[in-house]
Amino acid sequence: MNEVEIEIGEVGARGDGIGVHEGVRVFVEGALPGERHRVRLEPPGRRGRRGHGLERLATSPDRQTPPCPHYVSCGGCVLQHWRGDAYGAWKRDRVVRALARVGLEDVPVAALRSVPPASRRRARFGARRTKDGIVVGFHARRGTHLTAIRECAVLRPELARLPALLASLLDGFLATRREIEVAATLGETGVDLWIRSDTPLHPDDLSRLADFAEAADLARLSWGSATPETLVERRRPLVRFAAFEACPPAGAFLQATESSAAQMIELTREAVGAAAHVADLFSGIGMLSLPLARRARVTAIDRERAMLEALEAAARAQGCSERVSVRTHDLMRHPLVAAELADFDAVVIDPPRAGAWAQAAALAASTVPTVLSLSCNPTTFARDARLLVDGGYRIATVTPIDQFLWSAHVELVAAFRRP
Repeated sequence: MNEVEIEIGEVGARGDGIGVHEGVRVFVEGALPGERHRVRLEPPGRRGRRGHGLERLATSPDRQTPPCPHYVSCGGCVLQHWRGDAYGAWKRDRVVRALARVGLEDVPVAALRSVPPASRRRARFGARRTKDGIVVGFHARRGTHLTAIRECAVLRPELARLPALLASLLDGFLATRREIEVAATLGETGVDLWIRSDTPLHPDDLSRLADFAEAADLARLSWGSATPETLVERRRPLVRFAAFEACPPAGAFLQATESSAAQMIELTREAVGAAAHVADLFSGIGMLSLPLARRARVTAIDRERAMLEALEAAARAQGCSERVSVRTHDLMRHPLVAAELADFDAVVIDPPRAGAWAQAAALAASTVPTVLSLSCNPTTFARDARLLVDGGYRIATVTPIDQFLWSAHVELVAAFRRP
């Protein structure tokens, strides 16, 4: 029999409720701890079985009505149905559990810091032609279904209005059902839009895109599949970090909200303190390098030369270029070794989701007094933290940040110190 009743004991790392049936874990989308659901079991997989919800038989007191009309079909905000206190405790516990799994049970993990709704400043929309016309929006959690977005509870309004506008524009460019991506970032001077398509453009297309940029009041419009080509720049795109402004390359990585970026800068400054020479590893365009350069010499290291050029230009514009140096270097393939790290009083490291195991191992063998680690993945952070602790560091603080509101993701900032 494939239909069973499941008691939900916890929420898993991807946001699904988890129960147990005949000794096998069952994942139920949208279920909360303390609830009972009647589900139809799907075939066993590597992690357990998925239970397709048929009926909720008992409801958690922590359940709430999701604020977004697209909640059921959009795959972005998987936890809008969970009330704030319980949801926030779960996100903090994700960090606590990740550390415990590597034997770091007594680490001081602060309460989750939040960001407000309607504050996300960057988005990646899918765009595809369907039998009903052009759809621009976000994917469902599983499968290829694309939900046309009319409003969004997490995006800044300037971004939430774009899907409807883009649907009209792209009707003349998407001839097949092949999907493209549109990346949008909201900065100080407006929206920076990159349409990631390899469709060749004709003179009439360029005119149409220029008209769209004007009508949508874009700062910049770029086109291209792998490498963006700027077609229209009505205003120079700018993003602000503390008192600094930088002009990012099209498609540049930025923290998702200004609020979370400000909190990361604050925590980094506190941890670095009076350090005279700081290395900023995986620096990007300088979200941390530039504010730190107010009172320290900073060496910013990243593999993307365009990002470092934007950082250098921002430092010159703010009159602190003599305190900022940059270095193009692939830290994932060639981490800085202990001898190269010896000159720094503090190292800031903000690697991608995969973490930076090799660089963490080199830091563990170094004499750097303070390491400040930022991460978007508690699992790889904990793995790398274990290396640092085994190398003699003490974890002074860990602060989780709910940058991706109502998702299963959690950011964190952690300070390590040598005794």
